[in-house]
Amino acid sequence: MRKSGIWIASFGVVLIVFHTCYGLQTIWPSNISWLMTAKHDWGTHYLGWLFFQHEAWHFPIGDTHNYFYPVGTNVGFTDSIPLLAIFFKLFAFIIPGDFQYFGLWLFICHLLAAYYTILLFRRFKINDVFTFIAVIIVAANPVLIYRGLHPALCAHWLLIASIYIYYADLSVTRPSRILRYQFILLMIAALVNPYICIMVLGFTIITAIKLCFYEKAVLKKHFLTYITGIFFAIFLCWYIVGIIRFGESENIGVEGGYGLYGLNLHSLYNSFGFSSFFRGIKQVSSHQYEGFMYLGLGIFFILFVLFVYSMGVLFKKIKRRDPLMHRASFFRSHLLLLYVLIILYTLFAVTHVVTLDDKVLFKMPAPKLITKVGDVFRASARFFWPAYYLMILFAIIALVKARMSHALKLAILGITVLLQLYDTRLLFTFRKLDHGTYKPSIDMKNWTALFGRFDNIVMYPPFETTNLEHMDYQDFCWLAGKMGKPITTGYVARVDNKAVQTCKDSLRNILEEGNLSTGSLYITTAANLGSFSFSMQLGTAILNYLDGYYYIFARSKNDSTVLALTRELNTLHKDKIDSVSRPFSRKIEFLKMNDPAILRPGTIQYNIEQLKEKEDWLFLEGWAFTDSTTDNSNDSVFLVLKGQKFYIAAVNSKDRPDITAHFKRTWLDNAGFSGSVFTSGVENGKYALGIAIRNKRGVYTYSLTDEIIRVRAPEYAVIEKSSRLPQEMDIAFNAEKVEADDIMIHVEGWAFIKNQDADESRISIVLKNETDIYTALADQVLRPDVAPYFKSPYRLENAGFTIKILKSYIRKGRYQLGILINDNRRGKEGVVFTGKEIDI
Repeated sequence: MRKSGIWIASFGVVLIVFHTCYGLQTIWPSNISWLMTAKHDWGTHYLGWLFFQHEAWHFPIGDTHNYFYPVGTNVGFTDSIPLLAIFFKLFAFIIPGDFQYFGLWLFICHLLAAYYTILLFRRFKINDVFTFIAVIIVAANPVLIYRGLHPALCAHWLLIASIYIYYADLSVTRPSRILRYQFILLMIAALVNPYICIMVLGFTIITAIKLCFYEKAVLKKHFLTYITGIFFAIFLCWYIVGIIRFGESENIGVEGGYGLYGLNLHSLYNSFGFSSFFRGIKQVSSHQYEGFMYLGLGIFFILFVLFVYSMGVLFKKIKRRDPLMHRASFFRSHLLLLYVLIILYTLFAVTHVVTLDDKVLFKMPAPKLITKVGDVFRASARFFWPAYYLMILFAIIALVKARMSHALKLAILGITVLLQLYDTRLLFTFRKLDHGTYKPSIDMKNWTALFGRFDNIVMYPPFETTNLEHMDYQDFCWLAGKMGKPITTGYVARVDNKAVQTCKDSLRNILEEGNLSTGSLYITTAANLGSFSFSMQLGTAILNYLDGYYYIFARSKNDSTVLALTRELNTLHKDKIDSVSRPFSRKIEFLKMNDPAILRPGTIQYNIEQLKEKEDWLFLEGWAFTDSTTDNSNDSVFLVLKGQKFYIAAVNSKDRPDITAHFKRTWLDNAGFSGSVFTSGVENGKYALGIAIRNKRGVYTYSLTDEIIRVRAPEYAVIEKSSRLPQEMDIAFNAEKVEADDIMIHVEGWAFIKNQDADESRISIVLKNETDIYTALADQVLRPDVAPYFKSPYRLENAGFTIKILKSYIRKGRYQLGILINDNRRGKEGVVFTGKEIDI
């Protein structure tokens, strides 16, 4: 070939490969349809850039606040290629709103892979014809094409460039220049993707070691300065961009992630179904897709030829009794360093969980440092890429360097290309990309009108990627991003879980208290409308319907445009809105029970996962079912307040298939309950909370919990001063907790009069010294453990108590702590002293 011919021909090859895989239309900056219609990672990458583009600059400079709001994220965590995102944001004032650079980046990755392949092969003085064949194989290699689903991770040219620089000729290029080139590659990698950066870092280190300790071309002090400098530069770069943050609690690792995405030992020959000749092979889990390393039939052919050739050379040496191996050649400095690097990367890629096909062969104990690093770089299989490219590149180089005729080499490489391209042809065409104007599946006209009238968009539940349809968060994020609106959803590679949970808790509190923000538009689905039930019961929320979603906003929202549009839309969907809102807008109240005897005591399995008390209502969430049932499909859950009077309220059912699975019963999905219950009709006082289950025959089974509900009742007990106490009585007791601080006394425990039931006993706490006696009625706590402990035949469930007493109502002094029990039904009253004393 002419000197420029290989460059022109290689450019043409890259164009053909890229167009076949993606279509040249993807390079066009305003073509975002192929990114957004995929409903996969491409959409996330574009959305990260879209929000970043339309926001003001922050520090760190890669931060985005409106995407994944209010937690926010970083363009590095959306894999939006910070290098390009930051560069193009500088021109955000002139580039169009739908501008994208991902197609251009993918093309550049293929082009630069070809470029550095040419440079590397020229370093080894390979004929341009053979080099051109290598360009075809590298530019169309299976891993690069497959990895197109993550454009940031397609920067494999940085690995090839690092190999080329590692083999740089010192007679042509000065050592300082070699190190400078490698440093530039490392900084580019740091601004592209952390995985690529760590791989390039390995080559940067061994290049410096080779120049200092083997080539003796760099002084040791300069070597130490260089190594220190590259680490400092990486961390400084990542800090400025925001990929790492010092002094914050955010954990960029995913605990337990290392080993999940490990390299399967069959990876080099597992085609994942993309081969024309070989089927995909089963793996341990779907997470091992990160380990796609299929070489292709063409490369297998080269390796087979090299094996046969090597056996022939070996046979000749044995026949001539020549040395089988030259130790010096095998352990050359550059080879030894590469061996160490590739072995380390390969071991990290395989992880401590060694797998073959769909079996775990064995698990090895791994040092904590390795697992900690592995949890950060959990997709560890990617670290086999350097070995993959070295295998392909040097298989071709070895063949070209072999002692065989030029024509035979050309024939072998020609067959290699044909086999490789035919074998992997499915990879070229499996993507069916959509080009042109992006058309979301949502009603853009009406959603745009709504979004424009609110300050932020609350997708509920927040931070979910799928609400009604697969990955539908992308359409709503796209619209919010274009309009510059914060939105509580998105997908990011690393999440501050603590901040996310805080946000979820805050939003849950808002909904539970019915305090919807007038600046927020809430969007949810029918399955999650229960979370808005209290707002609808209070009448503080307006429920509306559009596109299969329900949007909700505060009734206090005084916006004529929103109200007019809502009336128009709701007129079209009145029946649907009425049907779904009926069960949630019904006000749930505790009603007085005229006949508490219908409640039959029984054993109920339950868990109150959340309980919130306010002045006029309770919010409860949890599950309950009668212990004897295997199928609660027709059961209903009720809440009971037991005091001097009984009150009962039905609660909303919540589907809980996890309860069925956990208890391994036929059907317990109806065990869940959730909702707010008003206590406006309940007399002031303290009540024991109970749960009742009504079965399909209308029979109520009832059991008390250990929760005390205060209905407009003070937290602290009412203290009475007494002149005398009843006589001491044979009372069994245990004051399990006696705590006192400067403000209050807190006592918990159990007590009962021996040889009788405790169902009608009322327990008070006594404080007594030489001059004063104080008593305070304690709250009852259910203690089903007491009777079994004493193996007692009596009913002692009501023996538990808890009380808080303010010290300010008691005269200073040292007091004996006593327990007083009153049983009016049996006409018994007595006191016992615990032997404990309290200072006031």
